[in-house]
Amino acid sequence: MPQLSRLKIAVWVLSGLALSSCASTNPYNPNQDGCLLASRSALVLASEEPRPGGRLTATFIGNTTVLISDGETQLLIDGFVSRPPSFKDLKPDTALIRSTLDKAGATSVDAVLVGHAHHDHALDAPAIAKDHHALLIGSESVANIGRGQKVPEDLIVIMEGPRHSVKVGEFAITFAKTEHGAYPLHLRWIHLLLCGKIRKPLEVPANFHAFKTGTPYLIHLEHPSGNVLVQTSAGLEPEAVKGLQADTAIVGMGFLGSRNAGFRKRYLKTHIQDVGAKLAVPVHWDNFREPLPENEGDPLPYFKGDRHLNRAMTDLKAVANGNQIYLPAAYERIVLPGK
Repeated sequence: MPQLSRLKIAVWVLSGLALSSCASTNPYNPNQDGCLLASRSALVLASEEPRPGGRLTATFIGNTTVLISDGETQLLIDGFVSRPPSFKDLKPDTALIRSTLDKAGATSVDAVLVGHAHHDHALDAPAIAKDHHALLIGSESVANIGRGQKVPEDLIVIMEGPRHSVKVGEFAITFAKTEHGAYPLHLRWIHLLLCGKIRKPLEVPANFHAFKTGTPYLIHLEHPSGNVLVQTSAGLEPEAVKGLQADTAIVGMGFLGSRNAGFRKRYLKTHIQDVGAKLAVPVHWDNFREPLPENEGDPLPYFKGDRHLNRAMTDLKAVANGNQIYLPAAYERIVLPGK
């Protein structure tokens, strides 16, 4: 089948999924098995930014974009704020990015840490790096997205090999090579469009298939006030977490429910129990083609196309085994557990 025809079918299938009315779990709905609202009750919401050296906070900006701060240094996990409704002609919406980050309290981002180079993780990362004069940290593919958007070379930090570390403020940041999550069987061939690396500067606008995966990384943040593990895609590479400890685990859930029960439990156990996390946060389950809600604390638009989300959310509750789970809400800032 010609690549153009494949692309047209891919866009049609993905569009249909986003609009699907098939049965799926709304994790905010207390009448469904995958609901996680009850797990929020013991969390500490942050009414103000901690003093330098104080507790870490996390603010959730949809999909896998998360602001983590110690009151002095601001790190942004992934950079996807524009949330365009199409998979074609993708480019950052600068005005929307600025207003959204202002609302989230991301006033002085020091580094943007990108797990892999798909558009729903990396599209806006270069614009944010340029606006804040922040480091853009990720794979060579992420670097080429940055170069295509004219990020100065001295702001680009390329992660290489199975593990690579860098220091930003009091954060010791480690990128550990992992696997990208698998697509459901009926979408598996889309992997052929997205696999590989971005080998030259990627200019925007560009279609989604131009944002190749590159090398996917798990991100570990070590800080005197607590450690955070971030897996932005539901892929599993046990060696990636070997020797790592985290008080908070932020785990990607995208299409995890379509995997078999054994894989789901291994994935969640590896990234939550095995690192000793006291708090688990599921991300990458909302519909990133819909805009973020206006108000702090509003529910994120959930992705109806993930028909088996309830399986993954139910497994998450079982693996957390009584530990806290936080279901992200728009712009809500929480205090993360310490060591």
